[in-house]
Amino acid sequence: MSNTLKIQKKTNRSYSRLQEKLEHAVEKRIPKEKMVGVCFSGGLDSGTLAQVIRKFSTKAVLVVVGTPGSVDVGRAEFWSKKWKMRLVKKELSPEKIKENYALAGTILEKKDHIQQTLGAVNLSIAQLAHENGIKTLFVGSGADELFCGYGAFEKCRNNPIECERLRKEKVENVEAHDVMREKKCADHYGITLHAPYLDAEFAKEALKIPAIQNLQGKYGKWRKNALRTLAEKMGVPEEIVTAPKKAMQYGSGVAKVVKKASMNGLHPA
Repeated sequence: MSNTLKIQKKTNRSYSRLQEKLEHAVEKRIPKEKMVGVCFSGGLDSGTLAQVIRKFSTKAVLVVVGTPGSVDVGRAEFWSKKWKMRLVKKELSPEKIKENYALAGTILEKKDHIQQTLGAVNLSIAQLAHENGIKTLFVGSGADELFCGYGAFEKCRNNPIECERLRKEKVENVEAHDVMREKKCADHYGITLHAPYLDAEFAKEALKIPAIQNLQGKYGKWRKNALRTLAEKMGVPEEIVTAPKKAMQYGSGVAKVVKKASMNGLHPA
């Protein structure tokens, strides 16, 4: 057997294990005979997650919030029709966004503009889920950290050591930076929140892939090559596999509203 074939077989086994770990991480967290929500933007992380959840639950619901005409709402509407999945959505008014921005500051017990902006989105999603009887919500947190999705990784394209160091730092900080905020916002509405990408076994498998490989290969120009490759192998539509990263505060349109309000006196509180 040639070296090329050996490498290909090893790679295929690696992705098979990664898929197995992700599917197990999702399946064991799905409550039987109950609705489950997927925090959905139509991007790579939530799209891949939705693909897996659809396999194990007939009561999966796509959940999305955003300002009128926002990217996230538009993509969620498209894929809910394409997949014949139920969609619950809410178009957010500037007043509601400002209200949740302030509430996030109270819940998170900190004055932090970025965290409150993200918290405004998290609270809106949790409230929407609550209003629709959804008690379990899946989110894509951890994917950007494990698979080098942030723009900061661009400076590491020619430096495998720095890329590995930065990924380690991001993974170690994801709980404090994202998950804690998401859980506090979900708790406020009695929602149980799950982040399957951060399942210990899946994360362990993902970290076996050299960080630099996420910036190389077929999908390397968009970063997260390993997750995009996995998604492709799992049958996730190409439009989702190749979707560029768009942070939820921008995809939902919330950041634009908060920025405008900040110019008129809205401050972290």
